[in-house]
Amino acid sequence: MAIWMGEGVPVPLEDDLPPEILLVDNEPDLNKDLASAPQNYSRGLQAKPLHWHSDNSYREVPPRGSLFYMHVAPEAGGVTHFLNMYDAYNDLPGDLIAVIEGRWSKQDRTLNSADTIQPGRTPPTDVSMADNVAHPLARIHPATGRIALYLGRRQYQYICGHSVKDSETLLDRLFEAARAYGTRSVGLAGGVSANSRLRADAAGRGAAHDVPVFVPSLALSTDNAAMIAAAGLRRQRAGLVGALDLNADAALAL
Repeated sequence: MAIWMGEGVPVPLEDDLPPEILLVDNEPDLNKDLASAPQNYSRGLQAKPLHWHSDNSYREVPPRGSLFYMHVAPEAGGVTHFLNMYDAYNDLPGDLIAVIEGRWSKQDRTLNSADTIQPGRTPPTDVSMADNVAHPLARIHPATGRIALYLGRRQYQYICGHSVKDSETLLDRLFEAARAYGTRSVGLAGGVSANSRLRADAAGRGAAHDVPVFVPSLALSTDNAAMIAAAGLRRQRAGLVGALDLNADAALAL
């Protein structure tokens, strides 16, 4: 489906799949003995926690996007979080925006998202001298003109023109700002929050990812229609009746 929208980017890691498809799998039995696992699996993501990153930033021309298809989903966990890098840039302190203006950073491809060394790669001893692709820290959308913060994998990234020490300090600040848009808590509300399966699954996923989940008591998990009816009854008892031309209004004051 992706290649219908443009030219596909090859990631030739799977022998029995088209080169544009990357298989992300987690096999508990294989995780117990990686030495005996197929080569493609043992050098992949496995069951390791993954670090946030901009995908394929180490390419000269990163892909415009990708499609994620879930074939088998776990009962709990497996959550992928996405960050809005436009908001991350817009909320940067003024001094930080000034520091990164016109700056480029080298995007290293030594490690994958699970900190596994890629085949044929060696970690650089000096990130400032590494032969890596560089991209602007602030990218401008060619059609809308909006500016987004652009960060690759944190380890071995380097901001050109700085000392390694200053680059590390600046990158720490930028990544901290970007992660501020990650999920820090989850809340359930409305009539759907009375669903027992939803309540249990939300609690399980929150515990697996150390994300607090806030669920109201069943007494407070009523349907919106019941809430409106209760509000209407109170108004009627107070002698307040709407005119015949009253229409639906989501922002109507109660």
